[in-house]
Amino acid sequence: MKNLLLLSLLTILTACSSGGGTIPDKTYYRFAEPQQPVQHASITKINRPSALGILGSRPIVAQNATGGLVQMNHNLWLESPKVLLQNYLIKYFSLTSTQHSGNSLMVEILHLEKKQNQAVIELKFSVSNHNDEIIFSQSYRQQNSMEHNSIVDFVHAINQSLAVIVEKFRSDFP
Repeated sequence: MKNLLLLSLLTILTACSSGGGTIPDKTYYRFAEPQQPVQHASITKINRPSALGILGSRPIVAQNATGGLVQMNHNLWLESPKVLLQNYLIKYFSLTSTQHSGNSLMVEILHLEKKQNQAVIELKFSVSNHNDEIIFSQSYRQQNSMEHNSIVDFVHAINQSLAVIVEKFRSDFP
């Protein structure tokens, strides 16, 4: 009787675990390397960006048909978008050290999501001087249509939009 019960339990567990498919692999993405790094004499430090709620997490965020935001289970950023963005900006502005005198750049991620066939990114840039006074604050938003409604196209569109946004910031805060 004990063996029959154990065999029945094992059969039930096997049936539940083979739910009719394989679990997809997790796929990781990162921001592209900046194309043309520049020296920016007035920015000497780039703080770790902040992000609203789930936008700072590693899973890629997408908007569902009802307008809600969901985290993708198998499509993730290689690191948190906050870390990826800080590394991108350090490379873009060719910073080699973290000096504490001069201006500090702070960035807030307001949007970083796939909205059906649209890639949406919005970043708020703030620059503070050595007295921690805000001397510049501006938000930049890019929303681009994707040829294919896929995560790969989303990541490519975000990379292109990020380059445009950072260049706009650089031209606004020379």
